Formats: sequence, C-alpha cells, structure tokens
Amino acid sequence: MADQETKFTFRLTQCYIEMARSAFTTIHDPGAKRRDELLKASAQSPRANVNLALVSMSVVFSYLAIESFINYQFWQLWAKRNRSDVLGRWFQDKFPKVRKFEHFKRRPLRDLGERIKVVCDLLGYRQLHEVNPTLWQKFKGLVEDSRHFLVHPYPDPDVLQEKLGRIMFENKAGEYVQVACGIISHLYQEARQEPPLWLERNLLFRFRGVDYLVGRNDEIGGPEGQSI
Repeated sequence: MADQETKFTFRLTQCYIEMARSAFTTIHDPGAKRRDELLKASAQSPRANVNLALVSMSVVFSYLAIESFINYQFWQLWAKRNRSDVLGRWFQDKFPKVRKFEHFKRRPLRDLGERIKVVCDLLGYRQLHEVNPTLWQKFKGLVEDSRHFLVHPYPDPDVLQEKLGRIMFENKAGEYVQVACGIISHLYQEARQEPPLWLERNLLFRFRGVDYLVGRNDEIGGPEGQSI
C-alpha cells in the first residue's frame, strides 16, 4: 500500500511579513572592541555589513509579502476568467492573448503597483494611491525602489553609497514592513474584514538576535578585499 500523501497549507504572506519584521533584532557582537580598532585604522566597518544584511532582508521580504498577497488575489480573479459575467468579459477584452497566469509577470502587469491597482479595480475597492497617497509613495520609494536596487545593485561607488545610505539610515527602522502591512490591511478593510493579527505582531517565530562571527572577515571588505 502506497504511503498517503500529506499536503500542507502554506501562508506565504504571513511567513514573509514575519521574516521582514524579525530582521530588526539584536546583534550579538563579542568582538566589538576589535571592530572599533579596525574602523579607526582602515575605515572598514564589518558591523555595517551586518546591518545591511538585516535591512536588506526586511526590504526584500516586505516586498515579497505584498507581491504574494496581491498575486493570490489576482489569481482568484483570473480563475474566473472563462465565466460570462462582467469579470470574465473584462479579462477577455483586456487580455485576449494571455493564456497563462505567469505571463502577467512579464507584460502587461509586470509592475507590482499596476497589479495592485487592477486588483482594487476588479474587486470594486477604493484605490490605495487615492485613499492613502502617503502610503503609496512610501511603497514606491521604500519597498519598490529600494528592493529593486538591492536585487539589481549598480556597482558605481557613488551610486552605491547614496542608495545604501538612504536605505539604511534615512528610513526609520521597521518602516519597510509597516508599508507592507499597510497595503495588505487596506485590502482587508475594503473587503470589510478584520486584518489578521500577524499584521500587528509575529505569531509563528521570532529571532533572538544574530551572532556576529569573529574571524578573517574582519580583515577584508569583500571578495578579494574589494568594497563590493
């Protein structure tokens, strides 16, 4: 007799939100004195790289949380495309040549912001960029633009310093995940549903700090001693 297959239910958006929120944790640094000496001697800051890693995790997972949530909403609408009602006719008229859902990731809805607008429009919700333009601008600047640079970094030193400086120091800690939670909450509220508790705090896991590793990385800035 074959083993019975077990299937699990995964909540991607919740996992991503909790990862993004968990990035803001304590850094255990047993070699802080050694690193202070290195910083004075060579202007290298290994600690800054640890901070960058954690901030990057928050940015990327905040973006993934929004995308996973919006894609699921859009997929549920897409699944009804063959019906003869208003929704079905909309898909047939708007995207007559789109045969597979994943094609929306290319064109015509490659941009996540456009997918958010379409989902709100199809569900009859108020548009986020009209209801809360401040949150929308933070989405475009913090999550979308910052995420794009981290995923597709431009190695010019001046550009790198400017972008990373803004991402790490000009934005308030935790603001990335707050943007994601705000966008997701908007759709719940428009649907007249109570936003889930994991938008307020972690329910699955949390990090109890990260350990800074003392070793040869204190002597170099990156691969082969490069700064990037």
